[in-house]
Amino acid sequence: MNPEQSTEKLTALIFLLKRHRTLTETEVRAALANSLGVQLGDMDGDPEAYLTPLPPEHMGPGLREKNGQSFAAVIGQRSYLVNTLDAPYFQEGFAETITDVRLGNAIGAHRAWLSADLFQETPSEDERPGIYADLGRILAQFASDDCLAVYCPEIDMANEFAPSVLEALRSGAGLSLFDQPTLDPVVSVDMESPEMLAAIDEARRRWPEFLAAFQQNRDPERLFGVKARFSDGENEEFMWLIAQSISSTAINGQLANTPVALSNLHEGDNVTVEVSQIHDWHYEINGEPQGGFTMKVMDAAMKKQQS
Repeated sequence: MNPEQSTEKLTALIFLLKRHRTLTETEVRAALANSLGVQLGDMDGDPEAYLTPLPPEHMGPGLREKNGQSFAAVIGQRSYLVNTLDAPYFQEGFAETITDVRLGNAIGAHRAWLSADLFQETPSEDERPGIYADLGRILAQFASDDCLAVYCPEIDMANEFAPSVLEALRSGAGLSLFDQPTLDPVVSVDMESPEMLAAIDEARRRWPEFLAAFQQNRDPERLFGVKARFSDGENEEFMWLIAQSISSTAINGQLANTPVALSNLHEGDNVTVEVSQIHDWHYEINGEPQGGFTMKVMDAAMKKQQS
C-alpha cells in the first residue's frame, strides 16, 4: 500500500474514517487514561507524564500542510501521538488496486483518518508486541460508527472495521488482528471467462455427487455449501449458502456470506435457490475438500492480480 503523505514505515495504527473529527485535549486525555491507566498532567506540571497539543511547526509535513491535529503524550521514557486529519490517507485511485472488493470499497469511501503512533522511536522486536497492544488500546477509545477500516503502515496491511476488530484492539491483540480478514474476501472476476464458465459447467455436471453425499451424510458437523447468484435490482453477487434441505428443484439453506452490494440480504438469512442456478458446491470428506471449482479459478485470479 502507498499512503499519500509518507513512505516511511511508522509504528502506528490508523482508523480510516467516513468524515473528519476534531479532537479536544480533554477527549484525548481521557482516552489515554482509559486505555493505559495513566493520569496525564500538562508539560509544566509533570514532565514525566503529560499531554500537550503540538503546534503546527512541530507536526509532520502532511498534518501541518492540511491543518491537522496532533497531541503528544509523554509517559516516562516513551512518547505517543494521537493525530487526526481531514484528508484521505491514501492516494486517489488506490482503492481500485486492492484485490478484495469489500476492503477496497471501505478504503475508497474514507475521507479522513485518526491515528495512534509511537513518537520518535523504533521499537525492538521484543518491544513491538507491547507497543502495538498499547496503540490498539489507545485507538479503540476513538472507535465510532464513522470507522471504515484499520491500517498498519509498518506491515502495510488493512482490515475492515467491525465489532471483532474493536474487541481485538481493546484486548491488546496488536498486529494479530491482521492475521485474517475481518470478513471473507470478495474477489472481482469475469464470470464469463472461459475458465469460470468451465468451472460452473463442471459443478452442474457433477451435482449428483454433491446430492448423494448430502443425502448420505450422518455427521451434523459436516457443512455442505452451495454457491449461487443473488440479485437486488441491477446488483448481483455470487454467494454461498449452507444447505439445509434439497428437493429435486431447489436448495434451501442459510446465507453464509455478508453481501457487498445487496441490501435485501444479510448473512444468516434463510434463502432458497433453484438447482438449475447453482454455480459451485463444496464439502469435505476426512478433511479432503470436494468441489470448489470456481474457488480454484478465483484463487488463480487473485494470485494474478497480486503479482
